[in-house]
Amino acid sequence: MTTTIGTIELVLFKVNEGLSDDEVLKAATALNECVKIEQGFIRRRFAKSEEQNLWMDLVLWTDMESAQKAAKNVMKNETAQHFFSMINESSMQFIHFEPRFEFE
Repeated sequence: MTTTIGTIELVLFKVNEGLSDDEVLKAATALNECVKIEQGFIRRRFAKSEEQNLWMDLVLWTDMESAQKAAKNVMKNETAQHFFSMINESSMQFIHFEPRFEFE
C-alpha cells in the first residue's frame, strides 16, 4: 500500500559547539519514538552535510494538519526537548512544502 505524501517537513540546522555526531545521532534517533506515534506520520530521514556541517531532518506527513499538530505535541516531550537543545537556533530553518510530483 502506498501512502500519499501531503506535506514535506524540512528542518535544516547546525548543532551547538562541542557536540559529537554520535551524541546528535543518539538524540535524533530517540526522537523517532515520539514522531512515529503521531497521526499522519509516514517516514523520516536524517542526514548531515559534512562540507557545510549542516544537518537535515526530513519528515513526510499525510497532510499539513497532522504535521502541525505533531509539531505542537513533540514540543511537550522531554526526549524531543533534549534533541532540540542541541540545535543552534540561529541556524535553524523549519519549512513545510506541498509536493508537486514524485519521481523514482
